[in-house]
Amino acid sequence: MSASTLAGIDRGYITEVANRMDFVVWDRTVVFEELSHAMLYGWIARDDGRFDFVVLWFWFDGEPQWTFVTSSARYSPLLQEMQDPETEHNDCRVAATELPGLAAAVDRSAG
Repeated sequence: MSASTLAGIDRGYITEVANRMDFVVWDRTVVFEELSHAMLYGWIARDDGRFDFVVLWFWFDGEPQWTFVTSSARYSPLLQEMQDPETEHNDCRVAATELPGLAAAVDRSAG
């Protein structure tokens, strides 16, 4: 096991994937050594001064794999293309619209 691979977590692979996303500022990570999973959290700056989140989820049960979730309408299609060009992109939806009974949902009716 190399120095960058501890308990099945290939940190070099995580870094390689994340560094292809030069539009993300990486913030936090959670490593589940016993499950051979890791999550990486980051922020994507928007033109309106706000930020969208992105979470990469890695697992190392055999061949290294990853997937993502993001609130970025702008970068979500690009992330999908990077993750799996064969899979159709799924648009992000506003929670209050999709789940009208959701408590404490952000009100987007003002714009």
